[in-house]
This record gives sequence, structure tokens and C-alpha cells, in this order.
Amino acid sequence: MFSKSNQIALAFPLDLRLHAWTNAVYGKAVAAGFIRPPWHPDDTTILRLHAYFDTGLSPAGAVWAVVQIVQRARSRQFCWLIQRD
Repeated sequence: MFSKSNQIALAFPLDLRLHAWTNAVYGKAVAAGFIRPPWHPDDTTILRLHAYFDTGLSPAGAVWAVVQIVQRARSRQFCWLIQRD
């Protein structure tokens, strides 16, 4: 009845809002110098960003939160390395 070329997949409004929000997070992180394109987040970061979106954080708030988590993880690794020596 329908040919494949006539079918269009429409995104849900939530998908469009999440996509726009994610682009804003990426733009703010690049502008602040936290990341350089091309950036490919790991699965944990993607899940964390989705949770920030679901809780209503702004893109700037999400960038700040991710940077804080990464910095804490790095400082813990650094402290662990110092304690080993």
C-alpha cells in the first residue's frame, strides 16, 4: 500500500527538545573550552546528560555538572597515584 520512499519518520516533541538541549550543551562546552570538536561522549556521560535534561537543568548547568564530576574523578586518580608512590 505504501512505498518506503513515501514514509516519513516524524520525531516526537521530546526528541526534538532533547536534541536542541544537547546541541546547546555541546555549544556551551565548546565555547567554554572544556571540549574540542569532534567530541564523542562515553555511554556514562550520555546517560548523565539525559538525566540532567529530565530534571530540568539548563545547558549551562549541565556543562558545569559534567565538568565538576570529571575534575573530581581526575583529582581522585591523581591523589591515588601520589599515595601509591
